[in-house]
Amino acid sequence: MDPTKINGVDCQKLKNFDGSNFNACLCKVFFVMQLLKIHYVISEEKPNFEEDSGTEASWERDDHFCKSYLLNCLVDHLVDVYSNKPSVKDI
Repeated sequence: MDPTKINGVDCQKLKNFDGSNFNACLCKVFFVMQLLKIHYVISEEKPNFEEDSGTEASWERDDHFCKSYLLNCLVDHLVDVYSNKPSVKDI
């Protein structure tokens, strides 16, 4: 199985977002995040993880992966602006 394809969709690289066509880029990025099953970190509030460290680790991993994927979809000068944000929701 090709790791760059999910359900037959090539997820390796979308065209970098340069500030134009925001809605189209947003739809494409969110679609791929849904396929990767990491979109929940954007659409849901971070739960309170008092007793479940495994779930917290999973949330943190998905947040990091989501942030990395989103930054990878930006042009270089935008990556410089947003890479210091602590979570994907902050971006």
